[in-house]
Amino acid sequence: MFKSIKDAKQYFYNLHDVVCNQKYNKTLPYSFHLEMVETQAMKFQHLIYVDDPYHSATWVAIYGHDSIEDARLTYNDIKTMYGELAAEVIYLCTENKGRTRADRKDDSWYKELATNDIAIFVKLCDIIANVKFSLLTNSSMYEKYRSEYKQKVREHLYCLEYKEMFTYLDKLFEL
Repeated sequence: MFKSIKDAKQYFYNLHDVVCNQKYNKTLPYSFHLEMVETQAMKFQHLIYVDDPYHSATWVAIYGHDSIEDARLTYNDIKTMYGELAAEVIYLCTENKGRTRADRKDDSWYKELATNDIAIFVKLCDIIANVKFSLLTNSSMYEKYRSEYKQKVREHLYCLEYKEMFTYLDKLFEL
């Protein structure tokens, strides 16, 4: 089991940046994205339940949310290192296998993600980070994120618990 949330953060940064040499926006170290997601989690952390096991699992998932999808870890790898709660959240944040973005993010994926409040929180932090970056870089991804938000995210993931995050996204998308 891991020593601390700080150790988990360092592990996932190293995994994406060094082991996988993964890039964000083709040039930035992937940890840049993880830091953006962390920033959103810190901004909205008052919305999550901070009972000790959930607190640790939430922060591990913030840093590890892309580790199954992009860094070749398995559910069992994460469960062994960080426990079942973190593994479950990361697993739920992992897109389905598919040839297209629509295949990977179909209704069944959103419905399964919606079964776990912490997974919703982590995914919303990820979405907010991606939307803000797309606005900063004038990326064509902004319109894809906007369309997904209007057609899928709001429909499947909206809950009063995270109303503040949805209101924030509404403003980013000018809805």
